[in-house]
Amino acid sequence: MKCTQRPGEVIYIPDGWWHATFSHTETACLGGQRHKDRLPDDWADELYRRWPGSGLALGALAKKRGDAALFEATIQREPYNLRFVMEHMSHLKAVGNWNGFRRAAAGHRARMLGVRKRGLLARVELAAIFGQLAESMYHAVEAASAAAVAKAGPGGLSMEVEEFRDALGISHDAYKLVEEALTLDPGSPIANALSEAIETRANS
Repeated sequence: MKCTQRPGEVIYIPDGWWHATFSHTETACLGGQRHKDRLPDDWADELYRRWPGSGLALGALAKKRGDAALFEATIQREPYNLRFVMEHMSHLKAVGNWNGFRRAAAGHRARMLGVRKRGLLARVELAAIFGQLAESMYHAVEAASAAAVAKAGPGGLSMEVEEFRDALGISHDAYKLVEEALTLDPGSPIANALSEAIETRANS
């Protein structure tokens, strides 16, 4: 189905419908979406029954069940979908799978670099993607640090650096992504905000 939207017109796209837009000239538009977390509890099951091969259906079911294999299947189905990658990373963070968390981010970075090499992604777009990955990693550092403290037990003050290996690794990855984002787009709002936050945290 294709249509042309004229100035002043509104297009409604039902929940779960795949769609894409193309502007023939420079265009300003306003869009919005209903967040799927506000949909009925059984919407993921129904979506999966109707479209079992859909990345949206797989991702919704993965979130509902907390199923690592379904999250990975979602990424395989739609490897360039940042939202699905972020949901996968949120799951890995929640279960404390820090190696998987880092691999998920690194995997998406590599895929997006490949897309950029093929000329299908602008520098500012790649910078925005790297910035969002870095933001997710930045916020995970605290959770990984808390997990390290809990793992170390009562002797917290005399912990070896090894206990913080995951947190240090995530922090390093986040910093490198911020650097890459700023190299691609020095004006990137998210990367600049993260750079300032990282510097503030380092000096505190």
